[in-house]
Amino acid sequence: GGPTAPWSWSPGALRPSTALHTAAVSCGEGVEAGAGGPEASTPLVGADAKPLGKTDELKAVGLVLGTAIGAGFLALPYTTAPVGALPASAVMLCSWGFLLAQSLIVADIIVFASKRAGAPVSYATIARDTLGLRGACLVSALFLCLMMITLVAQFAKAGSLLAPILGVPYAVGCALAALVMGLFTERAPASVTGTINTAFTGGFMVMVLALFGVGLPLADWTRLIRTDWSLSMALVPSMLQLLVYVEIVPTVCTLLNNELPRIRRVILIGAGVLLMMFVAWSVLGIAIVPFIPAALGAVRTDPIEILLSTGGVMTNVIAGLATCAIITTILGANIAMRTFFMDLFRKRTKQETSAASPPASDAEAAAPSPESESDAQLIAPPAPDRTAQRKSVLAFVACTVLPLAFACKSPTAFFSAIHLAGAYPVTLLWGWVPPLMAIRLGVHETPSPGQGASKPRT
Repeated sequence: GGPTAPWSWSPGALRPSTALHTAAVSCGEGVEAGAGGPEASTPLVGADAKPLGKTDELKAVGLVLGTAIGAGFLALPYTTAPVGALPASAVMLCSWGFLLAQSLIVADIIVFASKRAGAPVSYATIARDTLGLRGACLVSALFLCLMMITLVAQFAKAGSLLAPILGVPYAVGCALAALVMGLFTERAPASVTGTINTAFTGGFMVMVLALFGVGLPLADWTRLIRTDWSLSMALVPSMLQLLVYVEIVPTVCTLLNNELPRIRRVILIGAGVLLMMFVAWSVLGIAIVPFIPAALGAVRTDPIEILLSTGGVMTNVIAGLATCAIITTILGANIAMRTFFMDLFRKRTKQETSAASPPASDAEAAAPSPESESDAQLIAPPAPDRTAQRKSVLAFVACTVLPLAFACKSPTAFFSAIHLAGAYPVTLLWGWVPPLMAIRLGVHETPSPGQGASKPRT
């Protein structure tokens, strides 16, 4: 029903690569299909592959936007006000360009490895083959940390918005948002969550237009003159976290059957729309609310709080905007983390077992195994997977309970989580790892005449 394996995350030692070490032996015709490397437009066609249309690309663009758009969008004017509109836009443009480059590298890596394997390959499995066991464990740990910090920020903002509306304590508001979204993600099929994500992303776009329609008359454009370039570097971590969408790129690759031209087009369109929205909202927020410098250069007044206090249409617009933003990000993070744990507990298939073992001779491969024949006759119906409940409980704890515990401490966890995520997990996971993996994998090496894709470096 929806994207699965290519965006799963697991320590490579727990799931040996199915084909990166044995591409020439086990892929056969699959290697020919992708012989041109990541530049080839031949899709990775599986048994259930379907022809792609413009709707698929639209959904993929929605995934890119929905992943980056979250409650952090509401924090943008608060974050950029200390430096002013011009420095904030410059930092935003540089951060956006950096993440765009990394996302295109990740797309090349996923397509290259999947075509070589003849089947979708997870990002962490590629990390295991290119960076070793320690590298795979580091990638998995960084991803898990990033998703949990992201959920902390979303739950914190949801709690601060729900508490006054429902007349409940802040912690209760956080718990309501976390439990409702956690249980929904647990029970709903992937196709349903994908459709809902696309719908709320569209709703967010409508609310953004309404926000500008109501906010423009309130703007004082002379406030855009103020600048403070000395604080620009301190803005970078928050900008990286607010703009990041790279974690959804493997999913986009799956949706578009690893057709690299389409994948690149979707990423460019989604990232371009994202940049325009963020720059425009940053400028409008700074123009709406006067900046009152504090001792450490913080902003005392959150533009969102100012807009909420106006009442009427503006309050409804902000409430709708916040709802769409928070839901899209929580859905994406929950699905990604649950897939992580599904992959973590997944049993190895026969193909993976053979990939991890030395290749057998032709005679051995052709000869039937008496044991396997007798086993096939006597095999009983498969017993229920006892790890399913453990997987479900662990995923719920990681996706809901742990982030909720941190979010309930204080509403300030929202801004702290955004800055922390950009300073460490985002910078390491999407700044350093993709180029290293691409170099080790030999993604951009030109194959010799008559040969397919180059073998991964060791």
